[in-house]
Amino acid sequence: MSEKYNLPVFVDNDANCFLRAELALGAVKNSASAVAVTLGTGIGGAISINRVIYQGVHGSAGEPGFMVVDVVDGTPMNLEEIYHNLLQANPLSKAEEAFRGDELAIKAYQEFGKFLGLALASVVNLIDPEIIVIGGSAMHSGELFLTEVKKNLKAKILSPKLKKIKVVPGKLENAGAIGAALL
Repeated sequence: MSEKYNLPVFVDNDANCFLRAELALGAVKNSASAVAVTLGTGIGGAISINRVIYQGVHGSAGEPGFMVVDVVDGTPMNLEEIYHNLLQANPLSKAEEAFRGDELAIKAYQEFGKFLGLALASVVNLIDPEIIVIGGSAMHSGELFLTEVKKNLKAKILSPKLKKIKVVPGKLENAGAIGAALL
């Protein structure tokens, strides 16, 4: 495409684009380091250190969905598997159900919030970010599980200093598209 249109072409994943937008214009614009989690059809993530997106040696850093957070009947389960098991095949429709007040959907999101908090505690203990921002299309139900995320995150953080970490929802509509435009 670059040759055809004589323009530079860049490719990045949605979580990196989400964090890029939130760093430039949103919830983490005044933060030196941040972790982002995106919730949609799956779980994405991104890390910024000194306001630069860290992608790792192979370009796949910042993927919390693949962190093992539970063992069921002796089988390790990662966060993505738990997300889909709790929220069934379509997390986005489950988010809408929770937003409308469906008790089972609310409980499923609260249970997921527990596991997300545990996964994020490992991230915080490992890289010590200033703030965590959560976004994505499943955030319609954000307030339903952010309390559980924060409670379980803070329960498993090692250092008392780290317990001050902020966990906030993203501020921008279409942050992924905005972040892509910022490439």
